Amino acid sequence: MSQVSNVLSEAVFIKQDYSLTGANSRLAVERGLAEADWYQSPVPRETLRKLLKRRDGPAIRDTVLWFALLFGSGFAAYTLRHSYWFLLPYLIYCVLYGTSSDSRWHEAGHGTAFKTDWMNNAIYELASFMVMRESTVWRWSHNRHHSDTLVVGRDPEIAVPRPPNLRTMFLTVFALPGYPIHFKLLLLHSAGRMTATEKTFIPASEFPRIYRTARIYLAIYLAVIALAIYQRSILPLLFVGLPNIFGTWLMSVHNNTQHAGLAENVLDHRLNCRTVYMNPISRYIYWNMNYHVEHHMYPLVPYYALPKLHEVIKDDCPPPYLSIAAAWREIIPALLRQVRNKLLPDFELTAFYSSSGIGGNELSAITSPMVIPGGFGNAFSQMFGFHFPTYGFGLSLNLPVRNRGAEAALGQSYLSKQNDLYQERKLQQGITLEVANAVHSLDQAKLSLAAAKVARDLAEKTAHSEQRKYDLGSGQIFLVLEAQTELTSAEVSMVNAQIGYQIAVTAVQHATGELLRQHHVEVKDLIINHP
Repeated sequence: MSQVSNVLSEAVFIKQDYSLTGANSRLAVERGLAEADWYQSPVPRETLRKLLKRRDGPAIRDTVLWFALLFGSGFAAYTLRHSYWFLLPYLIYCVLYGTSSDSRWHEAGHGTAFKTDWMNNAIYELASFMVMRESTVWRWSHNRHHSDTLVVGRDPEIAVPRPPNLRTMFLTVFALPGYPIHFKLLLLHSAGRMTATEKTFIPASEFPRIYRTARIYLAIYLAVIALAIYQRSILPLLFVGLPNIFGTWLMSVHNNTQHAGLAENVLDHRLNCRTVYMNPISRYIYWNMNYHVEHHMYPLVPYYALPKLHEVIKDDCPPPYLSIAAAWREIIPALLRQVRNKLLPDFELTAFYSSSGIGGNELSAITSPMVIPGGFGNAFSQMFGFHFPTYGFGLSLNLPVRNRGAEAALGQSYLSKQNDLYQERKLQQGITLEVANAVHSLDQAKLSLAAAKVARDLAEKTAHSEQRKYDLGSGQIFLVLEAQTELTSAEVSMVNAQIGYQIAVTAVQHATGELLRQHHVEVKDLIINHP
């Protein structure tokens, strides 16, 4: 299956209602998209049992290393706080605080990182605070994200809607939109209130725990602020509270490769998730969430088993992206196409400003050479001093009163989408029919082989009986020859039945995509380097 991105080059995207209390929430239920059955790539039962096995060792090792790097970089930053060298360890600390905490929050929230439950809960609560997510709220939010992935009106964690808000995406690199939202909800929950959206996916029995957690979070933040005021230093806030501003950028680079620009309102994770090959450092920080198709299909497989799961199901999934850059090379054009909605007004504002300086000999074929005193030094002084500026601005406003071309493109996109869905369904039916015919032929071949074996055994016994009669003088030679001929014919039939059985087995392997694997043949993607 090829990479599927539900983005067409000439498509027109109409802004949708992504709220969990709007009309799309009701439509998702009516269309059978809410908490529906999702496609899963087949995995042998015994293999899956091994993959689902949780262990404490890998997560303890990675967590101890995380703490060591976190405290080590933090201590180095504190020690160098009076030097510009402070920035290097502090930025490392921020990435470990603001980005690594996200993957720890995620895996511990699934309860798969550790075998011991209290370890999962402890890391989950700590990482939730660090990544500015209220633990109970986001546990239920992420549960809905997995049951209704990218279902409009149901999934509360659609990070990149259609069309995307590029300004918000840019600010999210520095976690700036998250601060007002986080603290507004903390104050609301501390006051014992919930939003209408939260009530759609969080049971009422969890509300008291949410109120208690919000008050604990606020108490911690107030304590840090009080310490900063007492010490007359911003350092306490730089280590607790503000690191997300400087360390969330890598989370945006990693996390947006998961779903951005892919299909909404589908029930196949191969269409709305990406698997991206990443370098070892990113994989450690990200805890293997780059295997995101695999994770959504089997969310209870621990992060350290996801590479093995990938090897098992990769032939049934789209080809993985070879790097983070490769994924973003698809995401960026897709988002830009979604932004360019040709049915909406388009306003562009441009401005420019420049400066120039002159100096040295000016040569002219008409007049005699003229010398402007000062040379290069005077010219640079004029240029950087903005003595001779040039500036201007322009604006362009396009009001599509009736953009028939865009409307036609929209209709064509819808038709193309329906045609693609029809072709996909046709292909699925064809594959199903091919597999069913192959299995039926295999059953017939088994029966034919069994019948040939019975016929051969009977012919062998008959030939042996006629031979004994002839040896005892009570049989005739032509009966012996006839029995031997029938035995030869039966053996030929059995050989043909065996050949037919092997052909039927090969046909089943071909239909199910197991033929090359059975013979240990692996087909690599062809990469052509263009000049």
